[in-house]
Amino acid sequence: MNITVQCSSGDDDAYEIADGSAFAAGGSTIEIVSDSDAGTRTWGGFRFPSVAVSDPAKVRGAWLQILLDGAGVANLDISAEADVTPDDFGTTPNVVDRVLTVASVAWVQSLVDGAWHTSPDIRAVIQELMSEPGWASGNPIMLILVGRSDTGQSLSVFAYNFGAGEFAAKLILDVEPATALISGFCGRLNLKRPIFRR
Repeated sequence: MNITVQCSSGDDDAYEIADGSAFAAGGSTIEIVSDSDAGTRTWGGFRFPSVAVSDPAKVRGAWLQILLDGAGVANLDISAEADVTPDDFGTTPNVVDRVLTVASVAWVQSLVDGAWHTSPDIRAVIQELMSEPGWASGNPIMLILVGRSDTGQSLSVFAYNFGAGEFAAKLILDVEPATALISGFCGRLNLKRPIFRR
């Protein structure tokens, strides 16, 4: 069973220069840049509200899906904020000061314009977060995309404010369906001899 959660407001996505010198939210794109210079490199954040999964063991796969404003190269690592109730960027206007999960997943790939692009499986990141004390179905998840400190590459990802949310980032979860419990007759039933009542 697939569950899709999308950023739901302009406060759900933002980006910041890695050295903390500049923060941007509320625009039409989120810029993810890899570079050896921390004054050029960026981190991007995407918050997904109300993720209706309670048991991390039920998560069979998880992916981030984004739409680009122009072709680009993903050269980044995907983590989550290690907080089961992360603030949006209107409440806490920063990306780089957030504590991250131990688990992260590399995404290195050339991406074309005009199509939705799906990350590698980030199940390990999601399961680590959902295993934290206090996680409950309906909590939000904040994914953090960290531009790598090597070759200079960039992605321009459509934000919530472009297209009133239609093109905002998505979190897709493949979740094992709940097993239905059926209560019925317990005991021995003799099907060969009908039972008559007088």
